[in-house]
Amino acid sequence: MTNKALTESVVEEAALALLEGLGYVVLSGPAGAPGEPGAVREQYGQVVLGGQLGEDLQRLNPEVPEEALEDAFRKLTRPDSPSLVGNNQAIHKYLVEGCRSSCSAGRPSAGVTEPEPVLRPGPKPIRKSPRH
Repeated sequence: MTNKALTESVVEEAALALLEGLGYVVLSGPAGAPGEPGAVREQYGQVVLGGQLGEDLQRLNPEVPEEALEDAFRKLTRPDSPSLVGNNQAIHKYLVEGCRSSCSAGRPSAGVTEPEPVLRPGPKPIRKSPRH
């Protein structure tokens, strides 16, 4: 029996394998780095891939008015809580239960009034750390 220590790299590899099994494309760190042809972000400090998030919100919710999609984008990228834990809990809830919007676009029943998933697994890049 092999005794493999539980390290950050072991957890990372397991998470990446799980995501790849769900249909995500796993990229090595340099492949998606800022300034590279396949860059997935403009700078290293960019945590949310805003362009990709906006495209996916539209793709996953084609019937939702643009105003409601913008509201969902804002909720996902600019959480209201000053607490990191509170922000993580709120974003987790949006991803699991959906993101409600009060936007109506001129119709009382329009907008995201019932919980709808805003992100689903798909063939999207995930940045993978380079090996050390």
